[in-house]
Amino acid sequence: MKDAELCRELIERIMPGRKISKIRFPEPPSSETEKTIIPGLYAKSVRLDVLFEDGASWNDIEMQVQKQSYLPLRGRYYHAAMDINQLHAGADYPELRPTYVIFICTFDYYGMEEPIYFFEKYDVKKSLPYGDGTFTIILNTTCPKEKVPEPLRDFFGYLSSQETEGDDPFIGQIHQMVEDLNGRKEIEQIMTLEEELDVRYSIGKKEGREDEKKDTARKMKADGLDAGVIAKYTGLSIEEIEKL
Repeated sequence: MKDAELCRELIERIMPGRKISKIRFPEPPSSETEKTIIPGLYAKSVRLDVLFEDGASWNDIEMQVQKQSYLPLRGRYYHAAMDINQLHAGADYPELRPTYVIFICTFDYYGMEEPIYFFEKYDVKKSLPYGDGTFTIILNTTCPKEKVPEPLRDFFGYLSSQETEGDDPFIGQIHQMVEDLNGRKEIEQIMTLEEELDVRYSIGKKEGREDEKKDTARKMKADGLDAGVIAKYTGLSIEEIEKL
């Protein structure tokens, strides 16, 4: 999906009537320094699958193959990440453009057999839109075919079977790119490395969390925060904090 034309086509199929004239993929941020989003707090870094802007909005497309209970919270954080990225020091809030987070899921997160779940904030009693310009879209590619909008039917079908049916040029382009990638040796090496890293991650997950807590506690301690406050936010005991 790092192809501008494919991104444009997909967005316009998901949201009929929305026309995108220009797509720009931002350059990856510098890795020389780590930025703290809010002074005194250490923010979780995030890597977005496909981030692009079209002049009127910022958009993030995420491919999701494993069902996670915290998917909406990920969406919330991704919206925040895009806002931080587009509003620089000295800028005013009206400069914030709408943000769209789109999860393409190979499962039905809400179990209602709907093809598209489209969310925005509003007053639940008055049906009054909040108007902050944040939209989250969750696609269910396992939806019964008869319920899928025509523009997305072939796309959903391809994600489910990896086979092309009919003569949709959009699906043909995607399939050709997939075929090209599957034939590249470096992709196979990357997947093998990813599997190895997954195993290592599973083994060291608990230890890593403890190390992260201690690292955060050290930084908070260096900033002069009270041990009781540090214990509250890290889960470490006072004794553990005093030994750091």
